[in-house]
Amino acid sequence: MFHSDAGVDHEDLHLLVGGGADCQLHDFRLLTSSNANSAQLILADREPGTSYADAANVHFNYYVLSENSAESPGHPMLYFNWYKSQSARAQYCDVNRAFDQELHLGTTSSNP
Repeated sequence: MFHSDAGVDHEDLHLLVGGGADCQLHDFRLLTSSNANSAQLILADREPGTSYADAANVHFNYYVLSENSAESPGHPMLYFNWYKSQSARAQYCDVNRAFDQELHLGTTSSNP
């Protein structure tokens, strides 16, 4: 995943999923189009707050699958490129509740 900060590209090579015993603090959703021509990755991160069991602000970061058709150095042929951030309207203990309540993407990142 790539995101820019002050005009400088930063690359993250991992997705973080985890939390405490009470609440999930980090998770993601990978969405694809019905014809599989595009993909979007949404990461949700909850601020620590006063404790891991309290509700706190949740932030969503959106990435779109991009192709390095110009073969620019430093980027692989396919990569997720950041395009926007959004804060949840309410505070949540668990980011999966935020995914469900705010984005209507369910409370689990896997399909049964």
